[in-house]
Amino acid sequence: MAQIASKGITSVISLFLIAILTKYFPVEVFGQYNKVYNYLAIFAFLADLGLYTISIREVSKDPQRASQVIGNMMSLRLIL
Repeated sequence: MAQIASKGITSVISLFLIAILTKYFPVEVFGQYNKVYNYLAIFAFLADLGLYTISIREVSKDPQRASQVIGNMMSLRLIL
């Protein structure tokens, strides 16, 4: 339930933010903002590549190795 609520709140905030940005930014600046935002979204996707899901699986297999698995995952995300 909390995830659904947070997704809804995030969507509403995003709509208000886009409305404010389009109202106050010229077309060129808003286009640059969109370009930067999309590049960051691509890099965020590439940095994850399922590492979160794999680390959850590995930690659930052997909880004693949790700190090692999380450390390795964070290192890989930083490198990617």
